[in-house]
Amino acid sequence: MLEPFDLAQDRLVEVRTGRITFTPILLALVLLLGACGGNSESAEDAIFGPSDSTAPTLAVVTAVPAATTDTTPSFTFSSSESGTIGWWGSCTGNTNTAYPGNNIITFNTLSEGTYTDCTLTVTDSAGNVSSSLSV
Repeated sequence: MLEPFDLAQDRLVEVRTGRITFTPILLALVLLLGACGGNSESAEDAIFGPSDSTAPTLAVVTAVPAATTDTTPSFTFSSSESGTIGWWGSCTGNTNTAYPGNNIITFNTLSEGTYTDCTLTVTDSAGNVSSSLSV
């Protein structure tokens, strides 16, 4: 268990019986510098991993048939990242989770008719939202 550290009173290095003992603050600094490895990455990246600013890329693999009497048609799309599916328009699917690679989706029951406004997006764990994919 770490002891509370008071910067005003504690020293960074203590020498006891000929050995150097690192206090918590210096140990944290040494570990942080070691994690950075002298590279140009930031300390935040070293601790939490690199930040993600890239949105998932989506593409239709197998489209919904243009004319069908199936009220629960399926389609396949690919995603470059995992994430949460956002459904837009008149259609929703049987899942709200996308995975890297191909994703087979079955629409929830649709009434007979023509649907031209069905799109989806994928939001990755960093909050990046893909472009809309028309399905």
